[in-house]
Amino acid sequence: MAKRDGYLKEVGAAIRAARRAAGLSQVDLANKSRVPQHAISEIEAGRRSATILTLLRLAVAMDVQPGSLLPAVKQGR
Repeated sequence: MAKRDGYLKEVGAAIRAARRAAGLSQVDLANKSRVPQHAISEIEAGRRSATILTLLRLAVAMDVQPGSLLPAVKQGR
């Protein structure tokens, strides 16, 4: 479970960083992506996993590559 939690926190941090770099609030991102603001908050905090569709919607709304929102895969992880 610890690895899963670590991945969720990494994804959440990447989404938060991309959102801030795009100059968007969580409400702005919710409106642009059609992902509820409470879901964005939980994903950014690492308390909720995002579906592929959610990641794609967020990436499109922030004009970033979807892969940039995922952690790098490391050997032995």
